[in-house]
Amino acid sequence: MSNPDSLNPSERFQFTEGTLFHRFRRFVTNKTMTVDRLANVLEHGLIAPAHDRSESVVSDTAGKLVVVNTVVPYDSVIFLHQFDPSVSRRYLWQDNESVIVILGPDTPIKTRDEMDETWPVMCEDEVYSLDPIPPSSIQTVLVPAGQLGAVHNEFSLSLETNNIRLLSM
Repeated sequence: MSNPDSLNPSERFQFTEGTLFHRFRRFVTNKTMTVDRLANVLEHGLIAPAHDRSESVVSDTAGKLVVVNTVVPYDSVIFLHQFDPSVSRRYLWQDNESVIVILGPDTPIKTRDEMDETWPVMCEDEVYSLDPIPPSSIQTVLVPAGQLGAVHNEFSLSLETNNIRLLSM
């Protein structure tokens, strides 16, 4: 296993145009329990809420946003961002609850033009996956600098198994 002392909290991921990423709050509460979404993502990858049988996939907008009358059910889509320097920076702010996963460039996505004409666009840089994204597609996990060591200690085996870098935001 890697040495947590080798983690450098000042090393930052450099976003480039087209980088695929997904931002989420690490801990969310669903109907019955608090869920550690980072643990789920590292074990199962990114999964749309409609495809999750365990009810452990909880959207950050659950109960706050309802979208109806689209050909593709809204809760069957994984929402990603494709980095655009002119608009994406607003999704990269730091707080103590957020995690960002950086995905490989070969991750299959659909653009808004490939969705049906009824599809609502919420973010200018959003793209979509209609299929689960396995942990092997995750290249980097970004966490708040103050959590770097604890996240490394908790998930070092998963990170190493899937060859995922851990950096601070």
